[in-house]
Amino acid sequence: MRLGLLVLCFALIQGQNGASENQKPTPGEKQPAKAESTIVPEENAVKAGNSANNNQANTAHWSDPIVLLQLLLFIAVLAQAGVYVWQAILMRRTLAMLKRQADSLDKAGETEVKQLAAMQDQIDITRESVKQSERALLASESQAETAKQSVEIAKETFYIGERPYFGITHFSLELGRHVNGDYAPRLVIHFQNGGKTPAWKFYAHVSLVLGDSPHSPERWQLNSTEPNYELRYFATGASHTFVFQRIDRFVTNAQMAELAAGNSYLFIVVHAEYQDMRGERLTQSFVGVRDAMTPRVSDWHA
Repeated sequence: MRLGLLVLCFALIQGQNGASENQKPTPGEKQPAKAESTIVPEENAVKAGNSANNNQANTAHWSDPIVLLQLLLFIAVLAQAGVYVWQAILMRRTLAMLKRQADSLDKAGETEVKQLAAMQDQIDITRESVKQSERALLASESQAETAKQSVEIAKETFYIGERPYFGITHFSLELGRHVNGDYAPRLVIHFQNGGKTPAWKFYAHVSLVLGDSPHSPERWQLNSTEPNYELRYFATGASHTFVFQRIDRFVTNAQMAELAAGNSYLFIVVHAEYQDMRGERLTQSFVGVRDAMTPRVSDWHA
């Protein structure tokens, strides 16, 4: 814009210089003779002439290209100043808007930070609740396990108190004289179920041991002569008699002499097996020792 104003100013100055040169007289020409001034005596005519001269001077002044150029320059400066002012106003408004946006972002950031802190607190609270729940669960599981063990103990206690128990109400070992001169053993045992529940599939393993203890190596097994399988079931309080003997193994005369002298003992070792109401296989053991002179058998542990 400034470049255009400068070009316009240069053109006007050139035009004025050209007009001035055209008005100058050429060297061959003569200046016109001055007319004789006419004296106007009247005062009003003088005033009227002065006023006309002033108007012509003002008109010539404002029509002067320099004046017009200065006026245009002034207007251009004012316009440019207005543009600058408007730009400054727009920049201030933009700056204020950006500042408000920055404040809004700061507030939003602060809000998000607070929300994040609140969420972190909530997460911590949730974690603590989870830990407490885990501890409570572990405590509940421990209590449940304890209760389960108590139930199992109670069941086992009840089972132990209610299961079948066997005792021997009669125990005798006869040593009958065989034709070969030795003694054939014949054992009679009365078993009784003293428990509170029945027993099934009863079976007794009986061995004779000759020596100074029930663990001596000199032993042989006796076989049951009772083929009735009904005796293998014992109702509560029921008793059955079993007979055991061996016809191919005998107590010799020398062994009988040792028994009579008290140098050796004849032990009867009994292992009873039976099934209870839960189907479990149970065992009981008995150890008796025969009197040296009579068939009576007494409890070795008594």
